[in-house]
Amino acid sequence: MHVAIWDLDDTLYHRHVQVGDDYSGTHDIVLFPDALPALTKPDQIDILVTKESREGVQGVKLDALGIRERFEEIHTVRRDEDKREVFASIRERFALPIYVIGDRVDSEILYGNELGMMTILCPRGKYLFRKPGSEVERPDYTIRDLTELGDVVHRSVEIVFETHGTTVDNEAGVASGWNDAKLSKRGIREARELGARRADEHFDTVFCSDLSRSYATAEIAFGDRVPIIRDERLRECDYGKLNGQPGAVVKPQNVEHITKPFPGGESYLQTTARMKRFLDELLHSYNHRRVMVIGHRATQYALEHLTRNVPLEEAVAAAWEWQPGWTYRLKALD
Repeated sequence: MHVAIWDLDDTLYHRHVQVGDDYSGTHDIVLFPDALPALTKPDQIDILVTKESREGVQGVKLDALGIRERFEEIHTVRRDEDKREVFASIRERFALPIYVIGDRVDSEILYGNELGMMTILCPRGKYLFRKPGSEVERPDYTIRDLTELGDVVHRSVEIVFETHGTTVDNEAGVASGWNDAKLSKRGIREARELGARRADEHFDTVFCSDLSRSYATAEIAFGDRVPIIRDERLRECDYGKLNGQPGAVVKPQNVEHITKPFPGGESYLQTTARMKRFLDELLHSYNHRRVMVIGHRATQYALEHLTRNVPLEEAVAAAWEWQPGWTYRLKALD
């Protein structure tokens, strides 16, 4: 089950007929052919958020189009920027994946992105050729018409997460952070054991961070059997001035830096944001595939939060114990 937040004009119907002050012209407006099937999904809660230039006009359009009853909620606003407040209210009330569908990058796509929702642009009508003016206006997906919506919503990737091997810093009780700690002899052995344990399994790609403890684990375990891609977004949290300090000093402070960055470093909210960018790209490029991610504690906190909806505070504070891999199912909007 998921929530779909819809725009109306030029998303569900073509605004080629102007509705007059006396509501003339409403009988001439028609739905796009792909609109009604998109609004009849049994696993979807449909909510309309639309701007109206004068009171009541959007309601008249809904009645003329015959789709008022298709929506669980209908919200009308007088200014585009008011959509953001409505979107935030929806997010607070629904503990479900939420995606935003519209035709304007500078309106519903912008506000959905600001609130961390999945955004889907269906460009047609008046704003067909409008381009994103900034990164925050860039949609997660662009579709030609609403028949492609199902493919986006039902995308999934199976992620097998493994931790990197033990490092010399681990053995010394040091919190490496962004320091490039090397694998110890034990860590090299663990990497070989990982390769043997997964020898009969198929992975389309192995992703790892650009820190050597992560990519060395991948290279020792898999060699040239599987493509290995390094990605800096999979790094451990940057502890800033505490990189390389004793773990007994750093670990108790983790929960204090969910939203507040470590001095000279980053917060776990920031590490999760870069992981989200990685996962968005993964979902787009590896739909219905199986990949491995070899990462760090911050990598796994983000996976717990973004794919299993575990509050970030709980993920960071939870006791951690090694096990031979964790499996996560990445789906759109999770």
